[in-house]
Amino acid sequence: MGLPSSAESPMPDRRDATAMRFIAALAMTGAAVWLIGALTSVLMPLFGGQGLSLSLLPGGGGFSALPDGVAALPEGVRYLTARTLAVTVDPASLSSGTVALLLTEAGLTNLVGAIVAGAIAYALRRIARGEAFHRSMFGVAVTTGCALTFGMLTATGLGGLGRMMAGDELNTLLGDNTFLVGFEASPVPVLLGFAVLGLAMVFRVGERLQRDTAGLV
Repeated sequence: MGLPSSAESPMPDRRDATAMRFIAALAMTGAAVWLIGALTSVLMPLFGGQGLSLSLLPGGGGFSALPDGVAALPEGVRYLTARTLAVTVDPASLSSGTVALLLTEAGLTNLVGAIVAGAIAYALRRIARGEAFHRSMFGVAVTTGCALTFGMLTATGLGGLGRMMAGDELNTLLGDNTFLVGFEASPVPVLLGFAVLGLAMVFRVGERLQRDTAGLV
């Protein structure tokens, strides 16, 4: 009698499987929304007459800024604001290189969101079928981890450069240092990407153990 190619993972409880399929459907809907957002975030500013929205740092580094309604700070207290300024600008007011960088960031960020949501949907459906260590899970985890790590790192770098150029160009148009030529970035998406890459190795080890023990079941 031939041995099965792989041992089956334990089937989840029916209610758990139903809940996972429902969440997977929501995640797939989110993936579709993000994918549409990736297209519209690039096409609408170019062809739809929509202004380009971006966040810029206030000029002067944000020092000595006071919260709303506060006239002065007590002696010995310093306040440093990290607030950004939300700006909507006509793409025609900026150079083509700046616009290209900002649109690339917006499109790439939405695309990464679509990849992550799609991967979550796929993984949940596999788990609901009792295939938590299916051979495809490793590839899905690696793809998702790389999208988060390198995709968001690229988007952050290009978008940061674009915002710096936009701030400089708008300062020139306004004739004042209204905006700081700099940008803020969060390392969280990149760190999550490394975590998902580590999770990929868990799937790889689990798949190998499942395959090695197939003949013992």
